[in-house]
Amino acid sequence: MTAVTADLPRIPILPVLSWHELAGAPRARANGVLGIGAPQLLNSGAAAIRAALELAGVGSGSSVLLPAFNCPAMVDAVVSAGATPRFYRIAADLAIGVAEVSAAFNDDTRAVLVPHLFSRVQDLLPIKELCQQRGALLIEDCAHAMFGALGAVAVGSVGHFAAASPRKFLPLMEGGLLTSASRPVTVPNGVPRPGVVRAARLAFDGVDVAARFDHLRGLQSAVKLLKTIARSGAVVPDTSAVQASATVAPSSKIEISHAAATTRMLLRRSLTQDAMQRRGENYDYLVRNLRHVAGAQILDATDPRTTGTVPYMVALLLDQPGRQFDELKRRGMPMWRWEYSVRGVCDVTDWYAQALVQLPCHQSLRRAQLDWMIKCVDEVFGATRRRSTSADARPEPASGSSAGALTRGHA
Repeated sequence: MTAVTADLPRIPILPVLSWHELAGAPRARANGVLGIGAPQLLNSGAAAIRAALELAGVGSGSSVLLPAFNCPAMVDAVVSAGATPRFYRIAADLAIGVAEVSAAFNDDTRAVLVPHLFSRVQDLLPIKELCQQRGALLIEDCAHAMFGALGAVAVGSVGHFAAASPRKFLPLMEGGLLTSASRPVTVPNGVPRPGVVRAARLAFDGVDVAARFDHLRGLQSAVKLLKTIARSGAVVPDTSAVQASATVAPSSKIEISHAAATTRMLLRRSLTQDAMQRRGENYDYLVRNLRHVAGAQILDATDPRTTGTVPYMVALLLDQPGRQFDELKRRGMPMWRWEYSVRGVCDVTDWYAQALVQLPCHQSLRRAQLDWMIKCVDEVFGATRRRSTSADARPEPASGSSAGALTRGHA
């Protein structure tokens, strides 16, 4: 591994801009879900889910099914559409079964949201058949899996609607996608189209965030000067807040708008095969090294039958989350966890809401940053093992599958 330096710069949790996106000849493109139907680009993945619900006529008096283990944006989109969320169980390997979805149905259920959690491509055909029998629409959430297939069935092609979040895979400041392989997709009437001012603001924010993380070298001085000028008339928001967040908090309202011209341009420039290859290489490097940390468990959720999958994040299971999460956060580990997931539905969710943290593996990361994360996890797990008490031992999910058994070997 590369030597870890004490003055390592902060590590972005999401991809940030580099000169690769802003200069050079066009590169081979990796379409993924963008190759399904006629995609509409919106401002966020949550906005895409809400737009799908509105197109499906789901609103007040309806219920929508979604997993108890979830990103708050899923729940926010349902509530923002006026519907009531209902929750189903997940398995320890993040599989979503037709029996668990069926058990959550009621007479008001009009839609089912099924995500490909952490790039684990779900078997959606039985769930779609259930939805058709019960008069509900299936919304395929591809936020964690913009690429991949289960056998010959491509991600994004099964659901009546498919929603995605390109921002999780690409250096964008906004970005959602709504499409369908089986029906026309039109954005609801009245959805605003951002003008030149918003496009310019997003462009500046993207450069600003990149500069904060020591990317786009040569532009830092210009960014600093522009921010000084801007502050003379108005307060400039901290555009890196979402990058630094360790948890994902609920929001009260999901607004829908078209993606700005800047977002569309950067998406075309950054959605490349070489960028996705670098992401996969970073994932493999982290998993290969973290699996040797005593006590660390990697929830490698990529189904072995899946081909062409590009990883979203590394899912690390803490064995003593009460101590380890706080210590990792104190050290500045870039990570998220879904602690706002709905408790009391299944033991797997109850445990993962505390113990599963998401570590970045995206294409903007440098080898020294990967090595720092590995060293940090090793030190924190070592320290907590030395202070271990039986009161903080890891309970097994009621499903009976040990999370440790889910780790796939990496050479």
